[in-house]
Amino acid sequence: METTKIYSVLKTNSLVIVLLSTLIGALCLSVSLILPNQYTAEGLIIVTRATEIGSGDVFLYEGYYAQQNAQNYLATFQSIVESPGNIKNALKISDGATEKIARLVSVQRAGSQSLSLKVKGASPSATVAMWDELVASAIETHTKHKDQADPLITMYVAAGSPVVTHTYPAWYKVFGLGFSIALVLTCLVSVSSAYLKEER
Repeated sequence: METTKIYSVLKTNSLVIVLLSTLIGALCLSVSLILPNQYTAEGLIIVTRATEIGSGDVFLYEGYYAQQNAQNYLATFQSIVESPGNIKNALKISDGATEKIARLVSVQRAGSQSLSLKVKGASPSATVAMWDELVASAIETHTKHKDQADPLITMYVAAGSPVVTHTYPAWYKVFGLGFSIALVLTCLVSVSSAYLKEER
């Protein structure tokens, strides 16, 4: 089929194509709105290191050394928080469930000495409980082994953490995806139908 013929077919059926694509896009949006609610608990974990008691002459160096050690340990503690072992131990779940829950947990560096932990759940209380349990388990793991690393390193939860938000799907993304897929399919169907009619 020639390009001009394809263009003619699409132009003739343009109203139907646009209306059908819009309808399917709206349908996808409606389905996304009736899906189960999802909540996200997000909070900060601060990693610090106490300075060793020394003379006043070395205080500035001690402070700098403590800060550098805390920053270096941040990646280690991040690995502990998001590790499958920590998730399994904190929530008392099986290996299979651990893989599923791991997809709902996100840990990112939020500053030179802080981590941002995000946990998704089906209700505000369950999400906060999961967040608290993951942090408590990670801190417990660190406490058990800190004497083998740096006993002066500690971590604590920032005031007001975690904060729970209701996570909504981006309506324009859902609608746009449904509309785009429907648009491509309806165009293909229109052109294919016209081609088959010509071949008869």
